[in-house]
Amino acid sequence: MTKEDIVRVKEDFGKATQMAIDAGFDAMEIHAGHGYLLSQFLSPWTNKRKDEYGGSPENRLRFPASVIRHVREAAGEGYPILVKMNLDDGFKNGLSIDEAVEIAKCFEEAGASALVPSCGFTARTSFYMMRGQVPIIDYIKSEKNPLTKIGMALFGRFIVKEVPFKELFLLKQA
Repeated sequence: MTKEDIVRVKEDFGKATQMAIDAGFDAMEIHAGHGYLLSQFLSPWTNKRKDEYGGSPENRLRFPASVIRHVREAAGEGYPILVKMNLDDGFKNGLSIDEAVEIAKCFEEAGASALVPSCGFTARTSFYMMRGQVPIIDYIKSEKNPLTKIGMALFGRFIVKEVPFKELFLLKQA
């Protein structure tokens, strides 16, 4: 993203907030987890920028925190703003709980009313957040591309890491 894109997207979050309020929504949730845009800025695995938006945790927080501040400005003080965020990306060189604690503090300072803890990266560790048995057979059945179908049949169990389900698996980190 260019710096102009960053400013535009931040403004778009504010516009979306106002539209949600006008439509009667009781709260706004900002998604800053799972490897989506704001999470990509936060994670050292995806954020390889060399400018003021990359490198140190403080720099990686710059854009997501500005979005939260802008949404708070658009919503006003009494409006609930929730932020879904990763406690852990689920792989080496990804976001860890130690950085997540600092991110949570920054999000609170920026105007978040509450945090929604989560984990995982859709592009890399999707079952780290969903947990349980990977439905490889269903993936294969629903795939249209024959080469991808064969690839999933042969290598699916190695590509999509299975993580056993456990009740309240994020409680300790939260």
